[in-house]
Amino acid sequence: MSEGKRTARRQPGGGARGEGIVDPSSQHCSTLRTESQAAVSNLDYALSLRRRGWYPIPLCWPQEGMCACPKQHKNPQEVGKAPLLGPGYQSLRPTEDDIRKWWGQWPQANVGVLLGASGVLSIDPDSPQALQEVQALGLPPTIRRVSHHDSFLYRRPEICPITQANHRGSGQLDVKTVGYVVVRGWHQTGCPVMIDADGPQELAAAPQWAVDMLRDVAAKKGKQVVLPEALPTPPDLNSLRVPMQVREMIRTGKGGTFPSRSERHFAVLRELCSAGYDDGVIAAVVLAHPVGAKARERDRAWLGAEIERARASLVDRPLLPEALPPGKEGTPDEAEGKTAAPTKDKTEVLIEGAEERPALGVAYTQQAQASDWRDMAKILGPVEFDWDRWLARGFLHILAGESGRGKSCLNLRIAACYVMGWPWPDGSSFTREKGKVLWCESEGAQALNLERAGKWGVTLEGLLCPLEDPLASVNLDNPQHRSAIVAAGKLPDVRLVIVDSLSAACTRRDENSTQMLQVVTWLATLARDTRKPVLVTHHLRKRSLFDSDSPSLDRLRGSSSITQTARMVWAIDSPDTARPDHLRLGVIKSNLARFPSPIGVTISESGLTFDEAPQKPREKTETEKAREFLLMELSGGPIKKTVLDTKATQAEVSVRALKRVKEELGIRSHKSGGEWWWALPILDNEHIP
Repeated sequence: MSEGKRTARRQPGGGARGEGIVDPSSQHCSTLRTESQAAVSNLDYALSLRRRGWYPIPLCWPQEGMCACPKQHKNPQEVGKAPLLGPGYQSLRPTEDDIRKWWGQWPQANVGVLLGASGVLSIDPDSPQALQEVQALGLPPTIRRVSHHDSFLYRRPEICPITQANHRGSGQLDVKTVGYVVVRGWHQTGCPVMIDADGPQELAAAPQWAVDMLRDVAAKKGKQVVLPEALPTPPDLNSLRVPMQVREMIRTGKGGTFPSRSERHFAVLRELCSAGYDDGVIAAVVLAHPVGAKARERDRAWLGAEIERARASLVDRPLLPEALPPGKEGTPDEAEGKTAAPTKDKTEVLIEGAEERPALGVAYTQQAQASDWRDMAKILGPVEFDWDRWLARGFLHILAGESGRGKSCLNLRIAACYVMGWPWPDGSSFTREKGKVLWCESEGAQALNLERAGKWGVTLEGLLCPLEDPLASVNLDNPQHRSAIVAAGKLPDVRLVIVDSLSAACTRRDENSTQMLQVVTWLATLARDTRKPVLVTHHLRKRSLFDSDSPSLDRLRGSSSITQTARMVWAIDSPDTARPDHLRLGVIKSNLARFPSPIGVTISESGLTFDEAPQKPREKTETEKAREFLLMELSGGPIKKTVLDTKATQAEVSVRALKRVKEELGIRSHKSGGEWWWALPILDNEHIP
């Protein structure tokens, strides 16, 4: 791209870099191309998008204005845009293997990004007038998709519905969080499509006016939703991007703390909407499984209205797995004529959707629907480490240490790796895409953490709080807090979840109670279902006379069940009493890899430094003590044996050891004046009185 053409391109939130605003349909657009587009294949580019948390799909590609893909599209509106994957593509969550397969088959395919699954909001002004309108409303600097008409990509808030507002303003403005956006390839007009390499490379928060526009659409749609006549084939149940408990409710039509099937049905719809699935896929899933019994009794118009009502309900409140539809709390199920059963105290239900199992000997009336480990492999995949042998995606980790040993400081330093791209404590490079860290503070240390982050230079916007009030302490006994953590943990740009600390976050539970197993199991499930590492701090009890010098699992405070579901346990301690500020970080439990070498840690006002791990000083043997004692005492000349014995006793040196070392060092003894004298060999010629 020439410098003249570079300076003419527009910037989000303002005018052009040069004079005036360039018409996006002007001739220079057809020649616009960056070196990166020429050098990087579409396959590699799609893989890079997946690694940043987005979900790419292959699209039609044009040649001289005509469709060049195998589908031979005739409609100009489909050329360069139409998906190559057929119905149900929006329900997909492609893996890297999927991406390699697709672009291996269609190497020239344009690259699209699924908006709902990727958590992206797209603002598409399709004319210079529409661009001026959105600039007047406000366009914060963000990732810009450059093409025949540019698009501006933002981070979709959790409270934003997954829908689209088309033909707004002058009629040529689209705002959407559903469907897909083309991010690389070629437009039907011959104009290249790419992400602006000169602009921001991180998603900014969506402007409020765009969110309000989508909320208005969701609120007004109501029962106007019309489901497609031919529903897509429902995706495999085990591949759905919803918690396991929700998949169980879909599969059986039972489960959860819901007093009626209507409320269970509505909760499932909300989860599917939140996961980014479109109306057709949601309807196909529900109608194909027992949870959709009531939907099958009604018509499609009713189901469409329920889906839209579920979408609208996401606007005004965060997703709660146990949430009831508006106006339904505690009411009878009209379709079944049953009175709602009293619900359990939700503070006692830590895994939403869990239900009591029948006692042994009670027969199940439902036919067995077992899965095998191949189904598990499709969902989980291989173990992936963010930090080799230390921090793995999809698993619970515990950082243990005595009070005041720097656990929170170490948490912040680990968080900075994800936010800032800093090297890991062992010196290895951070190779993953940078992102955000969800920090669940339960000890009221927000001011201290904020001060540390400022002194260390950690970007504050990269550290998220799960609750609306950033000063609120997280309580894992609170179902709403847990739901907020789940919702925030699902955000595509969140890379790590930190809970500081476990005991403070469970104020209603005794650490020594086996009920703590419910809490850590919930945390392990959070890690597994979000495919992100969860790092939880916990305290070591003080060392007793019977404990070893190094930390062990037995020293973790409270019930032994706390470490049961954690696949990795770290410990930080100070083994050298002569240097108490020189800490040692090590792994004391690992079910995932060989134990890594421990790391030395020193904490200062400016941050953490890492070096070789300290060790407890080795205690000297009796022989070593005796050798040092004799060399020191005899260095000044011969000494009476009786005086030497008295000093040895005071220094706690064994007399027997003295005799052994005497021979080893070649010490000579002489009797003079009725007294025995000891002297070093080099003093042998000295006068002995």
